[in-house]
Amino acid sequence: MGRAVLIVVCVVAAPQLAAAAKEIKVEIETKPAGATVYFNDKEDGLVCKSTPCSATLPIGETTVIVEKAGRKPVFDTVNVPARQKSAMKLNYTLDPASGMVTLKGGPAGTTVTMDDVDQGKVPANVEAPAGEHVFTWYVGKKQIYEKKVTISDGEEIELSAPAKQVATATETKKDPPETEEKSAPEPSGEVSDKGEAPESARTTPLFSLGIAFDVGFRQFQYQNASEDANETEDGNMRAGPAIELYPTTLLGMGFLPNLAIVGRFEQGLNKQEVTFVEGGDEVGAKTSWQSFEVSLRQRWHIGDSANVDVGAGFVRDRYQFEGVVGNLPDADYPAVRIGGGGSLVIGGLNPYVRAESRIVLSGSAAGDLSKRFTNGSEAKPGVHGALGVAFKLGPADVRIEGAITRYSWTFHPDATMDAFTADGATDVIEHVQLTAGYVY
Repeated sequence: MGRAVLIVVCVVAAPQLAAAAKEIKVEIETKPAGATVYFNDKEDGLVCKSTPCSATLPIGETTVIVEKAGRKPVFDTVNVPARQKSAMKLNYTLDPASGMVTLKGGPAGTTVTMDDVDQGKVPANVEAPAGEHVFTWYVGKKQIYEKKVTISDGEEIELSAPAKQVATATETKKDPPETEEKSAPEPSGEVSDKGEAPESARTTPLFSLGIAFDVGFRQFQYQNASEDANETEDGNMRAGPAIELYPTTLLGMGFLPNLAIVGRFEQGLNKQEVTFVEGGDEVGAKTSWQSFEVSLRQRWHIGDSANVDVGAGFVRDRYQFEGVVGNLPDADYPAVRIGGGGSLVIGGLNPYVRAESRIVLSGSAAGDLSKRFTNGSEAKPGVHGALGVAFKLGPADVRIEGAITRYSWTFHPDATMDAFTADGATDVIEHVQLTAGYVY
């Protein structure tokens, strides 16, 4: 009888034992790679140290646990059927893990950086990748507090500069003493004095996008002309996009943080009617203005109160007409611009002044004016000067500027062939410009 019972038990258990003994090969890949893998319980031990990797799964259900620092973990139930014969492939995408940090503390204008990257003025809410980060508070360019924290996925924390160190920074303007650092209300933080704030914390955005609008006035005067043909144009309006990019900051290169690529394009808005008498008949044309610029500019800070900058690039000013031109000064100035300027920091205002030389490209000056005289015309180098003020309204950067540009010409007429003659001219353009942009 005992032998019969044993036989029955073996017959019933044999399929289960065979199924339990059977395992299927599995290939595990993740995006990004380098994740660790566990089956069922982490206490059972590591299956894969770093993906991609291979392992074996038993018949039935298995919980696959995938983890990687800075990424959200994945828990997946994998069911291997008893009839599975071929290898299986498991692919997982690991989403970034992050937490939310609320930053407070400090007087008005206090700024905070996370790992030396500017996070703007407090109070601020910052989404931080899971892991260890260093937050630093600055009043002006003086560091007042530093806190190192480890953030978990989905965690929400609040950090604030201690009142004692804020008072020390605003009242004495001295480095926080070591004793104050140790007695700070937040026991888990690490406070240190690293001197001045990194450049990105004070002055360097990533980019600025805006719109430029200006109203211009032009005075063109011939020299030693055979007849009166001078021209005055008032109230010509132009508008268009303006952009500044900070490539070294965008790429995290760590040098020349205030190097900017500057671009601007403006098209005329109000084509004005211009009439004059020629041969006893009244004829006319419409004004057509256009301006384009692309340049490099490098700025340096002088303490807290001033900045200087230098720049070079290409600019093209076009002052032309549509319709009958006659002796009207239709001109085009493609030029290389080289110059510099300076500005002051007075609270939220930055008054500035700039000056530059504009070298008109030889043989490139186009338009009717360059071809008007039999023996040719020559555009001389121009000069440009500007005086303005910039100020910030939250994330908006607004500039109001008055400027004057002066070009000059030398003409070579032939009195026997040219009905109209002149040996030179000056072209003076004055304008008032408003630029409003979003700074990030």
